[in-house]
Amino acid sequence: MITLAVGFQIVCMRLGELHSQLRKLERRLLGDSEADLAKLAEIRSLAVSGKQGRAVAAHRRHFGTSLAEAADAVRKLEGDAAARGA
Repeated sequence: MITLAVGFQIVCMRLGELHSQLRKLERRLLGDSEADLAKLAEIRSLAVSGKQGRAVAAHRRHFGTSLAEAADAVRKLEGDAAARGA
């Protein structure tokens, strides 16, 4: 019974990874849409206002990225905004 539960959990994790990869591929194929650009502006404003955690969560939800990828993207957005402001 435990083996079945562990196997099911592994399958669910793999399906989640596959879903994330499919969303990334879809984004690459479709390019940046207006909605994506608006969401990036919202995420940038969260990051600049000191709400990095919320910015990372919003990035993960909208773009289907991993935690590390979302954190890197938020850092880049924050750095870009700081460079423009300086």
